[in-house]
Amino acid sequence: MNVFILAAGKGSRLGKISANQPKCLTEICGKSLIKRNLTTFNNLNLNVLLIAGFAAEKLKPLGVQTIHNRDFDDTNMVWSLYQAIQELENDFIICYGDIVVSPSTVATLLESPFEFVVVSDRGWLEYWTRRFDEPLTDAESFSINAIGNLVSVGQKAQNTNEIQGQYIGLIKVTGGARSQFKKRLQQFCEDEETSEIAKKAYMTDFLQILINEGVQIKPVFVNGGWIEIDNPNDINAAIESGRLQNIDNELAGLGKSEFEKL
Repeated sequence: MNVFILAAGKGSRLGKISANQPKCLTEICGKSLIKRNLTTFNNLNLNVLLIAGFAAEKLKPLGVQTIHNRDFDDTNMVWSLYQAIQELENDFIICYGDIVVSPSTVATLLESPFEFVVVSDRGWLEYWTRRFDEPLTDAESFSINAIGNLVSVGQKAQNTNEIQGQYIGLIKVTGGARSQFKKRLQQFCEDEETSEIAKKAYMTDFLQILINEGVQIKPVFVNGGWIEIDNPNDINAAIESGRLQNIDNELAGLGKSEFEKL
């Protein structure tokens, strides 16, 4: 199975911390976000492809196949994934470049029997409280219906009751859902009426479009097991929450030689 890591972003909100390099190369406690994820994905025998953009040459030492979004300055996640449209023939995972996911979180996703799955964190509120003075300034909707299908994701939330978990930026698409996803992504990005919208779209925007069109997307819930680094305060939150240490403990459990490669 392929993993597409969306790593085209500049990470301007991190300021000097990620200056002149892709956000995924941001280091915390001496190890970068991307190398932690590569250790997990490699251990699970997943084939990684980086979708790069800003300062793409700095990703070359990783030795990972790279697809370039040349329009990274003026486009967003959906357009980055569209650059890999020819590679979406096999089952795949999409992973944001500014997150770190634990091996157990990825294993939980892989074990889900459903074809189209997104990972959601039920323990999001305590984590968001560490990240933001007011969690609802950043938290987004995530709700499911009575039969367990996702009905709202990535929308502005007015209260925590609209949030049954927080989408973490990790998606699995397999089987029949894969061809459906690829076809709709291609239409969205190539149709004259929607291509300009697609260039600026977040992945949650595309997921909501699919939901509104009747596509069934299932959640798999975790409690922690990931971090996101979007602004300087996120580094402190990752450490003080204990989430980073838990991830690193799992990575260390994969074997000393694997962990030392970081």
